[in-house]
Amino acid sequence: MRDSWSDLRARATGLVCHAAMVLAVASSLSAQVVRESGARFAPPDRQSLGVLATSQELLDQGRYSEAVQLLVAILEAKDDYFFMAANQADDPNAGRQYQSLKNEARSVLSRLPPAAQQAYELRFGAAARRLLDDALADGDIEQALDVQRRYFGSAAGYEATYLLGCYALNQGRFLTAIRHFQTLQSSSAAARYEPELSLKLAICWLRAGEPAESQAVLVDLQQRFPQARFALGGRSVELFRRSEDALEWLRNIAGEPPAENGAPSAAWTTFHHDLARRGRGSGKPNLSTQPVWRQAAADHIELALALQAQRDEFFRGAEVAVPSLTPLAVDDTVVMRTTQRLVAVDFKTGKRLWQVDQPAPQSGAATTEGANDSFSSYWVQLKQRSWLDMSYGSISSDGRAVFVLESSGTPSKPQDEALARQQRLSRPTVTVRPYNVLSAYDLLSRQGQRLWSVGGVGDAKPPLDQLVFLGPPLPLDGQLYVIAEIADAIHLVVFSPRSGELLWSQQLAFIPADRRDRPVHRFRGISPSFAAGILICPTGVGAAVAVEPSTRRLLWAHEYRAARPPGTTIDTSGTWTDSCAVISGRRVLITPGESLQMHCLDLLDGSHRWSFDRGNVAFLACVDRDVALVVGDRELTAIELNTGKIAAGWPLQLPEGVLPSGRGYHGDGRYYLPLNVSGEGELATIQLDPPAILDRNRWPSGAIPGNLICHQGQVVSQNVDWLESLPHQDPSESDADR
Repeated sequence: MRDSWSDLRARATGLVCHAAMVLAVASSLSAQVVRESGARFAPPDRQSLGVLATSQELLDQGRYSEAVQLLVAILEAKDDYFFMAANQADDPNAGRQYQSLKNEARSVLSRLPPAAQQAYELRFGAAARRLLDDALADGDIEQALDVQRRYFGSAAGYEATYLLGCYALNQGRFLTAIRHFQTLQSSSAAARYEPELSLKLAICWLRAGEPAESQAVLVDLQQRFPQARFALGGRSVELFRRSEDALEWLRNIAGEPPAENGAPSAAWTTFHHDLARRGRGSGKPNLSTQPVWRQAAADHIELALALQAQRDEFFRGAEVAVPSLTPLAVDDTVVMRTTQRLVAVDFKTGKRLWQVDQPAPQSGAATTEGANDSFSSYWVQLKQRSWLDMSYGSISSDGRAVFVLESSGTPSKPQDEALARQQRLSRPTVTVRPYNVLSAYDLLSRQGQRLWSVGGVGDAKPPLDQLVFLGPPLPLDGQLYVIAEIADAIHLVVFSPRSGELLWSQQLAFIPADRRDRPVHRFRGISPSFAAGILICPTGVGAAVAVEPSTRRLLWAHEYRAARPPGTTIDTSGTWTDSCAVISGRRVLITPGESLQMHCLDLLDGSHRWSFDRGNVAFLACVDRDVALVVGDRELTAIELNTGKIAAGWPLQLPEGVLPSGRGYHGDGRYYLPLNVSGEGELATIQLDPPAILDRNRWPSGAIPGNLICHQGQVVSQNVDWLESLPHQDPSESDADR
């Protein structure tokens, strides 16, 4: 018996080692194939798919221990692969949906036959149980997630998944709970948790605003457990009898509170305000009084005049001119980026607390090599930062530090060139590429001390020495999530906000060959969005990728038509002004700079719901009351989230001689839109239901308002010339009183 067990272990070890070698070779071969073909993802080739197929063959032969180890080898491999999902839509606008190889291996583990499940439990069950017991004793959610991530196929892994779903339900994070419950329901262990599992899943769907999904779960529950009874509030409740009574029965026992969107957070710490990029505020600016304070946003008078002239030129061309510079607000500090400085302002007084000079851009990162001559002018570079470069203009904060991209270019100084030469000598395969630097500044000090920086020539940790960050990081759960270009691929790169230490990274997509020499994606301010435990990562090269940060898994990818040809210059005309995804409930709205459409995807599986032709639309303003509001140069349009069609009563036409002058905010069923009216500033109040422009009021300082944020009862506006703060209007004060 001992010999046969030794033989079995030897065969399994050999297979696992072979699988690891195959997966490593497959990674290299796939990368080479993709780079040559122009594809966006490294598909699983025959070798890597062969490992998955071999594991299935071993399961069929009853060689469960070997099969389990092969599946675990896939999950523990460094790289993951996407393969195209079945049943793709015929509509060319629907794009192509992809699933990950690791998810497929995990799915196989969740459906193991009883004997294979026993083999898995023998191999990993004890370690998983110890880890879960420690997590429960310490009340450590992260440790429970680790159990789910590492040992999902064990009894402790299933239990951790159920407990995590219950925890998310109790916290009101219904989509997160749905993902945990659905994962468990699709596994071989689901029966252990029924019928309570299906009941809780139905409650989550109802509270997440998806009654049809809730009804389907309830009907299936009634068919499988017709005699089920539930102990609720000290009483025993039996199931409904008729399918048509399912939702009413559930509402009677569980209620129907609002979905997980909740109220806007107090601080405005990232572009579009929050992690899901919903841009929600509250209160209307009081335009009957002068600003509480003003700060010059232009660094000197000559630049202010040049930028005002540029704005007038945009207006004469009837082109929406949205500044790339957007402020942040945390506690008693407002932070803004100017063309040459990072500035912290006291929120109460408007006085400058500190400022840090930002060097002018060097050639390379801001332009392509063939376009350097057209962007060599100092003034043009500064205008570029004001109007076109969202990656420069967008900043973020975790409440303790502010994060910015700076020092972009290619090696130009003598010391940088020497470092680049040294790199080439030590690593001959390295090609000197454009780069930029991610820096963190202390938000709580009065000096604006730089805490750390990563990237740039001479960095001791390749490949960060020649990396291009595509936008500011998204602070989330004590980590910074940044989308960056490394070599010819787009990566998700994760850092510590305290030290700048690289924690982990994940390749998302390859850059097609026709976009490598014309990298317009570097100026789109591309940054992740987050909701329901899912990180949505635009890539800027024709695809969006979903990642589960808690498990570091690729979930799905969606490839859309990148109809806009890459250009040789930074050009925002005829395209979306920003590329961040907006998440509302189960819907993800993406407005890629390289696409002529807005796309709506399903948050949970990436499936395509609809696409909307951009036309003359400039930006997605907000999502509210089941519609998405988009702003163009001539009109505002609301799009139904369920259908992708223009909502009844829309569009609203803007008056002649009026153009949007920045991004506003929405709250209480209204959107507040800054306007440029023939060189004069106004604010329009847009009612969404029924659609109407309720009023237009002159901006009191005489300036033209820019991008707006809300903070502590005030509205802050930043345009290219002024940073201003206005108080909120007292809601009890009527128009007649004013």
